Amino acid sequence: MSIYIDSGTRVVVQGITGSEGGFHTRRMLEYGTNIVAGVTPGKGGASFEGVPVYNTVEDAVKHQRANAASESEIDRINEFEMWGPEGRPQFVR
Repeated sequence: MSIYIDSGTRVVVQGITGSEGGFHTRRMLEYGTNIVAGVTPGKGGASFEGVPVYNTVEDAVKHQRANAASESEIDRINEFEMWGPEGRPQFVR
């Protein structure tokens, strides 16, 4: 499955303040990815590279209208989650 990210894609990074999440966030920002929020439990209210950090994905989506998520801490593989037309997550590696 291919995934297309364009200027309308609003990404939330899960684990943004961790070593893997931070590394991938910096690279994605360099490539121009529209990262609107990050999530690290217990670090809500902080920011990382200018990106606001929330305690939960639910809060990040609510406040920043994110429609895709990058999860970097699991299996050390960058994974994107896109919400499909029915509001169901679609995982892409």
